[in-house]
Amino acid sequence: MTDIIVQMIPPPDINISVGQNNLSVDASPSNINASVNNLAVNITMGAMQGPQGLPGISAGRYIHTQNTAASVWTINHNLGYYPEILLLTVGGMRFIGEVLHTTINQAVVQLSSSYTGTAHCL
Repeated sequence: MTDIIVQMIPPPDINISVGQNNLSVDASPSNINASVNNLAVNITMGAMQGPQGLPGISAGRYIHTQNTAASVWTINHNLGYYPEILLLTVGGMRFIGEVLHTTINQAVVQLSSSYTGTAHCL
């Protein structure tokens, strides 16, 4: 049998109890309870609210429609960032093109052939 030695200095809101064959942890203010009894482990964790994160970029979307078949599409999306661009044919099939972001508000797509379809800026 292997002995397990645990040394903990808990924060003031956590209670730790050690018995002959058990270890229990109770963090009631955080709504966390854990117990270890003869190598059986049960952990119950309630919902905890973390700190608010930093503000992110407000993700916009733009769909460019290319009605005239062309091998170069100029997309003026005006999103203010370099979006991922998903290219779809009129029938909804995905295809690949070389995307060059000329500015944070415009992209140019070079294609191997002339296509009509849509460019979804995400």
